[in-house]
Amino acid sequence: SEDSEEGISARAIRLKIKEIVDAEDPQKPISDAQISKLLETSGYRVARRTVAKYRDLENIKSTSQRKRAFQLNQLVHS
Repeated sequence: SEDSEEGISARAIRLKIKEIVDAEDPQKPISDAQISKLLETSGYRVARRTVAKYRDLENIKSTSQRKRAFQLNQLVHS
């Protein structure tokens, strides 16, 4: 049915977002807009707001929060 296909697509996009964030340079985190563009090159047309929503659902911090967390981690381990 359409609902299950949409659910699978949403899960696939959420996993793809997680993969992108996991592979990013922690000193220069990728913005939601950049993630949206990367997803489009993979064949997923997703608005920036939808990326932000899915990122939140996956408990992935925002760009600034990820950058701050990395910097704090560097200070703690210096």
